[in-house]
Amino acid sequence: MSNCKIGIVGGGAWGTALGSNLSINNKNVLLWSRNKKVVNSINEMNYNKIYLPNIKLNKNLKSTDAKEKFRNFDILIFVVPTQHIRSILNLFKNIISNKTTIINCSKGIERKTLLFPSSIFEEQLPRSPFAILSGPTFASEVAKGKPSALTLACNSNLSHNGLAKKLSSDSLRFYFSDDLNGVELGGAVKNIIAIAAGITYGANLGENARAALISRGLAEINRLGMALGARSETLMGLSGLGDLILTANSIKSRNFSLGNALGQGIRLNEYLSEKNSITEGLFTTEAAVCLAEKLKVEIPIIKAVNFILKGKKDLKDTLKEFYLRPFKFENE
Repeated sequence: MSNCKIGIVGGGAWGTALGSNLSINNKNVLLWSRNKKVVNSINEMNYNKIYLPNIKLNKNLKSTDAKEKFRNFDILIFVVPTQHIRSILNLFKNIISNKTTIINCSKGIERKTLLFPSSIFEEQLPRSPFAILSGPTFASEVAKGKPSALTLACNSNLSHNGLAKKLSSDSLRFYFSDDLNGVELGGAVKNIIAIAAGITYGANLGENARAALISRGLAEINRLGMALGARSETLMGLSGLGDLILTANSIKSRNFSLGNALGQGIRLNEYLSEKNSITEGLFTTEAAVCLAEKLKVEIPIIKAVNFILKGKKDLKDTLKEFYLRPFKFENE
C-alpha cells in the first residue's frame, strides 16, 4: 500500500475513474471538484452520480472542494478540459510546492494561444516536475479495474520508473516516453478524427469509409506531428494510434458519439444541450486548423470536420469536395 499523497484535480468521468483505480492500492488519494454534488456523492455513496453514475467507486477515494487541502502533495494529476487548464491553475498555483510532481491528463489545444497543455503548465508552474499520462482508455473500464495501458511521458528531470511506482495499480500498465510533443499531439488530434469517424457511422456510409477515414486521419496526425518535432513511433503508439483506434470505433467515445449525431442530421446545439460533459474535439478542431495553417500542413479531413462543426458546409457537399481532390501518392 503506497503512502504517496496523490491529488486528482477534476471530478469528471476520467478524473473520478483514475482516482478510484489508484485508490485501490493507496488510501491517500484525494479528488478535487468544484461541484459539491460530485464531492458529496463520492464521499457519502462511493458514486459520482453526475459523471460516472452507474459505477461503484473504491471506498478509499475521498473528495473535497477545498483546494487548500492539496498543499504538500507528492503528485497532482490534472484532469480538466484543456480550455479550462489556465483558470484552474490560477486557483491552485499558489499552493503547489516545487517538489510536487504535476501530471496532466488533458487532451487538446488551447484555442486562444494554440498551446498544448505542457506549454500552459510550463508558463504557470515553470519549476514543477511535469509529466503526461495519455492513452486508449474509457473511464468506465478503468473505474471497473479492467486492464489498460497508458503512455507516461516526462523529461529527464523525472524518473519514469520512480513515478510509475508511485502510481501503483493492478490494472494499469505504463509505457514510457520522453516525446511530450508526440504524446500531446496524438491525444488531442485523434479526437477530431473520432468525430469524423462518428459522422461516417451516423450517416451510414459503411465500414469501408470509416477505415479509409481513420487511415488518412492518422496520416494527418503524422504530418502535424512531424512539423511539431514529434517522433513517428510515438504517433504509432498508445497515445497516438492506440487512442485513435479506441475513440474512432466506439459509440462510448464522446467524440465519436458527437460525430454520430451530426451524421444523423442532429444539430450541434441540440446535441450539446443534452450533455453534461465536455467533448474535447469540439474545441480542438478550430485550434488544429489554425495550427496547421501556421505550420503550412495539409489536413483536409480536420478542415472538413471544422466546416461541418461551424455549419458552413453539410456532409454531402463536404464528401463531394473530398472525392474531387487531385490524385496523389499515399505517403504524400
